Amino acid sequence: MRRRGDPSGRKAAGAVGYLVLARKWRPGRFADLVGQAHVARTLENAIRQERVAHAYLFSGPRGVGKTSAARILAAALNCEKGPTHEPCGTCPFCVEIAAGRSLDVLEIDGASNRGIDEVRDLRENVRYMASAGKRKVYIIDEVHMLTVEAFNALLKTLEEPPSHVLFVFATTRPTKVPATILSRVVRFDFRRIEAKAIVGRLQEILKAEKIEAEEKALHLVARAADGSMRDALSLLEQACSYGGGKLSAAETEEALGVVDEEHLFAISRASRESSPLLAMETVEEAMGRGRDASDFLLALEEHFRNLLVARVSREPGALLDAASETIARYQEEAALFEADDLIRMLTLLGEGGRDLRFSPKPRLVLEMLLLRLVRMDSTVSLGEILKKLGGAPASAPVPPEAIAAGRGRAAPAPKAPAAKAPAPSPTAPSAPAGKAPSAKSPPEPKSPRAEAPAPKRAAPPGETPAPPEADDGPGLFRSKWDEFLREFQKENAVLASLLRGSRPEKAGGGTLEIAFPRGAAFQLEQVLERENKRAVESAIESYFRTPRRLSAVLGTHAGDSEREKRAAVRDDPRIGRILDMLDGEIVD
Repeated sequence: MRRRGDPSGRKAAGAVGYLVLARKWRPGRFADLVGQAHVARTLENAIRQERVAHAYLFSGPRGVGKTSAARILAAALNCEKGPTHEPCGTCPFCVEIAAGRSLDVLEIDGASNRGIDEVRDLRENVRYMASAGKRKVYIIDEVHMLTVEAFNALLKTLEEPPSHVLFVFATTRPTKVPATILSRVVRFDFRRIEAKAIVGRLQEILKAEKIEAEEKALHLVARAADGSMRDALSLLEQACSYGGGKLSAAETEEALGVVDEEHLFAISRASRESSPLLAMETVEEAMGRGRDASDFLLALEEHFRNLLVARVSREPGALLDAASETIARYQEEAALFEADDLIRMLTLLGEGGRDLRFSPKPRLVLEMLLLRLVRMDSTVSLGEILKKLGGAPASAPVPPEAIAAGRGRAAPAPKAPAAKAPAPSPTAPSAPAGKAPSAKSPPEPKSPRAEAPAPKRAAPPGETPAPPEADDGPGLFRSKWDEFLREFQKENAVLASLLRGSRPEKAGGGTLEIAFPRGAAFQLEQVLERENKRAVESAIESYFRTPRRLSAVLGTHAGDSEREKRAAVRDDPRIGRILDMLDGEIVD
């Protein structure tokens, strides 16, 4: 078997006419197998250690080197210098095997020789020794096409073959091979070849053929080959013939009929700019150049996948099958998108592919799909919505952070009920117990909101605890608890919703104990988490003008009824604004 690039091989090929690249550059050594290092290494070691099995099954996609590997194995066993892991490629045995003329290496097409009669003839012939070589090798391609009867007839021979016989089966569908056959062979799974490996091999071939090519053009060929080296060489042959000696990206796109890269970036730009007109014009131009709607959609899915990879990865080069300049372009374009938006776009394109596949008017489906794509709104996270809804009104002079820091509650000043929040009336019965009325007047909520130095009066902890401590009970907290929750809702909607249904149970000694309704253990646990607890304590101190350590228990009272809960949700203005923003509705 000649080595690739050997002048003797080219002269021999010239004697019979032009030899296409796929045959001319067919692997002649294990080292020439692209992307199948695991197979090459195992077979080389088996030959070195004289551990060659009597039967092998090579499975994998088309064009990845299954039959070529079988030929190389046959040459390695029958080479004049062998058995050797590297056949010379020049001896008569190697040359005959490479040309397909060897009487000791028989290639059988399983699709056309699939019956029991053919297998019976094979069983008769395996008894005879090799005519000139050391081993007789039977290569059966597409072995899964054999009938059940043919497989059964082959079982006995396959289990105990003569020592001079080697079987090599090749198939693209190993699941169709009976388990009784699989248990009698050594199986190798050939892999799809990475685009980068295909590009590297194409560069070697073009250099030997003295043909100039752009890197981008080779990536187009590799991507169109879809993991098949044989397909890549066939497509390269086609592109070279079209280009006339030089391979450019534009001519390769035209020769292979692949979707223009500019069309794909035009669609992503139309999506980013919400431009239906640009999307429709791009489809019109692509269809006018003879592109298929299904192929266009598949290319578009890969395009947005590449954008997503470029968006989430700092080094997308390892994950993208594209030229370096194209990868840089993807990085620039991806920076203009959010990852969540790209995921939604990919989901939409995937769903549209199912509709397009069964539609009698695929172009119409494609156009409607792209219109939905360009009209898609950007993703808004729930946290962002709650942050916007929980902010202070525009007319408020103090931001919500001031409330959390205990610097006064000037923001809700225009609301009359809020102005009376910490009124001393609930503590009036306990006032005669030894505290003068003047001692209660400083923490009144009206004074801090009415006067400019209000934040300074709220800061000293020595004055503010006085009113509740005098009562030493939950009266004040109970009377204002619902109002406190409404105000707290503006600062932290999530925690306020967790506190809904709770009520103050005990107050005294600097502690406030609240009771949750039975069945609300989850809400209790969430509120008592360290950060959540601090936030609630800070809000209580800000509202009631007294620092309190929070504790919570499960009470015996029932929470709001289901009807009351639904009414509270329905009447909540924030829920109403969310529904308006998302054009949604409340469902039972």
